[in-house]
Amino acid sequence: NSSTLYATAPSTGVSGIGSDGHVQVADFNLDGHPDLFISSRPAQGNSGTVYGYVWDVHNNTVSTPIAQAVSLPGKSIPLIADIDNDNVPEVVLHCGVSGANIRAYKYDAATRTFSLFWTKGFSEDSYSNSMTLFDFNQDGENELLICDNDMISIVNGSTPALAATAIYTYPFREVTIMQYPVIADIDNDGAAEIVFVGKQNSQSYQGTLNICRSNGDPWAPARPVWNQYMRCGTNICTTSPTSITI
Repeated sequence: NSSTLYATAPSTGVSGIGSDGHVQVADFNLDGHPDLFISSRPAQGNSGTVYGYVWDVHNNTVSTPIAQAVSLPGKSIPLIADIDNDNVPEVVLHCGVSGANIRAYKYDAATRTFSLFWTKGFSEDSYSNSMTLFDFNQDGENELLICDNDMISIVNGSTPALAATAIYTYPFREVTIMQYPVIADIDNDGAAEIVFVGKQNSQSYQGTLNICRSNGDPWAPARPVWNQYMRCGTNICTTSPTSITI
């Protein structure tokens, strides 16, 4: 077997973009062709600039990058999802900006530019915790699930005003440098639970696996497994059974 280079991204025209980061797939311009989102942390040390840009592979164009100056370490795997029901994906990034470390960006496909949608501050020292998304209350809007040093928060990010206040919190102490909570119906009760890692006691690196559930109305149904990091429903084989709810 052999491979052939398919495409090379054109230059963004911005110097200093670091080579350490993440690559993700989403259709940002809704043309039916998958695009790539490339993000990177500061090239040197803890301070510098976090970058993120869209590469439209089909048309071989790149967007003007997000260029966020940071003074603290870390960068999450970005969350890419439609958080405000406008049928266009947004990017939510966790990075080292004191007091505003969770940052949501909207993308304009016509101009290939990003604009800041909202920011929110969380108590966090690694600035690398990643977020996930789930419609917990089945209201048709996906909520963000965010872990920081002190608690898990469920946040409605559809508007800046709603993002300002969490709709659910659960206190715990974090033990990780980079955390990614997962959501699954682990006890087959028809409702989702949250699985995450927390601190066992004052010794920072003795951790425990924790599970929390709603203490009121049950959360929405979920699959019994969340078997892929940064899970994407399109990556699930449906050969057997022939249909599956995702």
